[in-house]
Amino acid sequence: MTVSAYTHIMNRQFLHATTLVCLSAAVSFAAGCSKSAKKDKAEPAKPTTVQPKTETSGDLEGAIAAPGTKKITAVSANGKTKVLEIGGTVLAETETYIVKADVPTDLESGSEAVVTINLLPKTGWKINQEFPTKLKVKAPEGVTVNAESQGADEAESFTEKQALFKVSCSPEGAGSKEFAADFRFAVCTDATCDPKKAELAWTLNVK
Repeated sequence: MTVSAYTHIMNRQFLHATTLVCLSAAVSFAAGCSKSAKKDKAEPAKPTTVQPKTETSGDLEGAIAAPGTKKITAVSANGKTKVLEIGGTVLAETETYIVKADVPTDLESGSEAVVTINLLPKTGWKINQEFPTKLKVKAPEGVTVNAESQGADEAESFTEKQALFKVSCSPEGAGSKEFAADFRFAVCTDATCDPKKAELAWTLNVK
């Protein structure tokens, strides 16, 4: 073999080896770039769910207003919410209940007056809904009362938390009109039930 032929063969092998090295380097570079791209690609943030805060209010039935006010929020038998006026005059009170009255003032002779009688059981007690509750009013002379006797059906509000009666009357002549009433009802717990009789009295001042 001549020197020229030998040189030609060696050059071809060198070129072939160089080509293989370059191809291998190119493949490695491409693989590295692919891995880097995957690594640099930011993953989307996982959505977070924020639970809304809820506020619940207690049962409105018989929810008494703050001391010193003259309103009470109650739920009637048909489910409607009422705001009823109450008074601060205590007619009767025990460890289990309190009876208050809202007595109007500055009345003129011949005008109509409405006295509100309100029964409220104390904490841990409730008004018996099956007991034959009865309010009997004895009006003084010269005063006409719309209903001398009222039961649960005639009450303005009658729930386990409140029994409210309105007594309408028309006084004739000026002076102090002394009223009396018998109030029969029952207050209960989950373990016991006690029938009650409260003797009530109030004065209506008429000009």
